[in-house]
Amino acid sequence: MLLVKTRVRDAYRGDVHIGFGLFADQFIPKGTIIWKFNPLIDRVISRYDLASFSDIELHFLETYTYREGENLILCSDDAKYVNHSHTPNTDNFENEEGSVTVANTDINTGDEITSDYSHFADDSQDGAVDAYL
Repeated sequence: MLLVKTRVRDAYRGDVHIGFGLFADQFIPKGTIIWKFNPLIDRVISRYDLASFSDIELHFLETYTYREGENLILCSDDAKYVNHSHTPNTDNFENEEGSVTVANTDINTGDEITSDYSHFADDSQDGAVDAYL
């Protein structure tokens, strides 16, 4: 669940529109926890449940989930719009509160919030869902 004010809007890399992205709607100081897993809001999907989904549902899961152990995690808020960057402004890890995303630098209002997707996926796999099919 996002713990800071954000908004979704069009995202660009240079002049190229890449889809939607998540942008800070407030100043976020370095070290701030901006997202943490909340089992009342976010969803854990077992790899064993994937066979029951249609191709369209699997495509949605491939787009908006990440792997954590034997499960997929679906962020039920706008955190699913965080885009990948090789130089992200957040870090993801486990702490005593569970899965968290923390600002690794000051993030100004209007800055896109980014993450390094390699934290969530095994480089030998195509994607979260494909790894289990």
